[in-house]
Amino acid sequence: KPSSAASDVYKRQGKDYASCCGPHHETAAPADAVTPEAIVRARFSAYVKNLPKYIVASTHPDSKDMKRKDDPAEAREQLEKDADATMKKVNFTSLCVKSTKENDGETFVTYEVSYKGAGKKTRGGTKTLAERSRYKKADGEIKYFDALPLNSSSDMNAVGQI
Repeated sequence: KPSSAASDVYKRQGKDYASCCGPHHETAAPADAVTPEAIVRARFSAYVKNLPKYIVASTHPDSKDMKRKDDPAEAREQLEKDADATMKKVNFTSLCVKSTKENDGETFVTYEVSYKGAGKKTRGGTKTLAERSRYKKADGEIKYFDALPLNSSSDMNAVGQI
């Protein structure tokens, strides 16, 4: 059963997990459903549902995340370990997509996520991360490429070059 954060994302889409993000995680989503915004939602849900393999599968092969090691297999393994570690340390509670803009074969999605630290010893309340992420095609599939964190003084509706 999905967590309440994931359930909220599906409800906002008027869908449940099986028809919203589940097909993306199972690589069974129909081609017309694979949009950058859908990938943002599926990546968020992957963090909520502890699916680090989807984070790797949805990342562009030319992304800096895939270039951290000389060997591509080692880079994928490191990204999976990092995603898994984040999933253990952070509880994502909500996602709000602010805007989507296409520009020269790239798509930029600006969104906010709310999160709390995981575990009993975590202090503090919910925090918000605002980000503009870039998506590009690789082998005919749209993949996450990179992201620019936006601080509170940034214009959340401004979408452009990273």
